Amino acid sequence: MRKVYLRESSIEMLASKKPLTFLKFYNELIKFIRGLLNNPIDTRPSELLVSNGFPNGKLRHLLVQFGIVKKSEDIDEPINDESGKKESRYHLSYKVPKENFKDKIRKLYHSEKLDEINLHDS
Repeated sequence: MRKVYLRESSIEMLASKKPLTFLKFYNELIKFIRGLLNNPIDTRPSELLVSNGFPNGKLRHLLVQFGIVKKSEDIDEPINDESGKKESRYHLSYKVPKENFKDKIRKLYHSEKLDEINLHDS
């Protein structure tokens, strides 16, 4: 017989964890991707994605890693007309390649094993 010790935060996480089916995951991910295309700086994942181990940074990284979105970053330093000094501007944009879109999302879903409970997040 083995004893398993869990932190209180892990127990709370397990109790609050909702099962995430592929359809729920797909719909929430589509909403997040739409947000990335419209407003990439301020877009945040839904509470359902966050509670299943997809915080903002991790989700963005996985979307790029799996080829679901393509990220482009650029820093401009145009000269301000009024002051004559350079101003730095950060540009962030995402594009969504259409080929095998749903298959890539399915691979992401299965790679993270969302059917099972992940204890490594705590």
